[in-house]
Amino acid sequence: MDACEHEYESMSRHNRKVPTSFYNRFARDTCALADQYAQGRVISVLEGGYSDRALTSGAMAHLAGLVDTPAGSSINEEWWNVENLIKVGSFTLFHEVEANLHVFRSSKPQPRNAGEVGHHFLHKVL
Repeated sequence: MDACEHEYESMSRHNRKVPTSFYNRFARDTCALADQYAQGRVISVLEGGYSDRALTSGAMAHLAGLVDTPAGSSINEEWWNVENLIKVGSFTLFHEVEANLHVFRSSKPQPRNAGEVGHHFLHKVL
């Protein structure tokens, strides 16, 4: 994800801004090749990137590309737009801080229920 459009400018080595949708398309093409040549088997390893937004958006797009979607349907690319990435970042940061505080208050943290989130988008992602 080093070249992702959401990567920090300081981390861009080649002045490339790969659209997040590329990672989705790459995963879909990989699945098509796997269906043709490897009985549908795929090993997927993600690497690269220091920006949370680049990693989050690239991973979401990649995973969405690995999902078997019905012919003629498409993935909603709004899932990895900046507004939704900010929501995911806010949600995860809030719960990370909350979990860390909980560790100090109790020796047995309670699991969070993703259904408690108020954003429809976050219900789908998480």
